[in-house]
Amino acid sequence: MSTVTTIGALLLSLFGATAAHAGGRADICYTAWSASAPPPTTASVFVCPQAGTATLGQLANAGWIMVKLLPMARFENDTYQTSEQLLIRQEWIYRNGFD
Repeated sequence: MSTVTTIGALLLSLFGATAAHAGGRADICYTAWSASAPPPTTASVFVCPQAGTATLGQLANAGWIMVKLLPMARFENDTYQTSEQLLIRQEWIYRNGFD
């Protein structure tokens, strides 16, 4: 085995063992539909299939990152209703594959 090949194999084994692997998940959350809903605040409660029911602060403390907040509207039973849709994501990094 040549010196260059040996050094390359050594470097690959050293850096390959510490390479980061990124993973994550996403969720879509909603506030309750309302005919007179005020704009969302930090106290607004969102219902999320994966993250559960929580405020923005609680979601942030759980490691969720807000991606986008979108207003939603519908007309049902002669009533105009609004809601907020929140897209969130959560990422984690594995350093050695065993975390």
